Amino acid sequence: MEFNIGKWERYDYDVDRGTIIFSHEGRPRVSGDIQVVGTTATNPGNWLWAWANDWWPETVCEYAHAAKAFGEMNKISQLTTAYLSSDSLVELGWELSAVTARIVGAMGAYRVPSENGYLFLLYRKLWHMA
Repeated sequence: MEFNIGKWERYDYDVDRGTIIFSHEGRPRVSGDIQVVGTTATNPGNWLWAWANDWWPETVCEYAHAAKAFGEMNKISQLTTAYLSSDSLVELGWELSAVTARIVGAMGAYRVPSENGYLFLLYRKLWHMA
């Protein structure tokens, strides 16, 4: 746990820049490069891959596209179906994020709450900030 991202009191992410910053006591402590994997929505109760969502800039969907390509090559429908339903959306989000992280060699994942579910991010790398 070199970066201890779960202990910082605040995080801010900028999808357009593809970055996340974890802060404590008003000071940035850890920063990283991010990619969007997908989102969960409690209403209507599904997962939506980032590659299927026009909301996200293409620059932060590269890992999601890599997961889709892997799914197409290996005939894994969960990686190639835009919307997936589940009784356990959070678990599904973590599972798909973990699979994507494995495919692309990402350093880790982070879950961001939203009004209707969660945004799942992968980080390429993290670094300490002075």
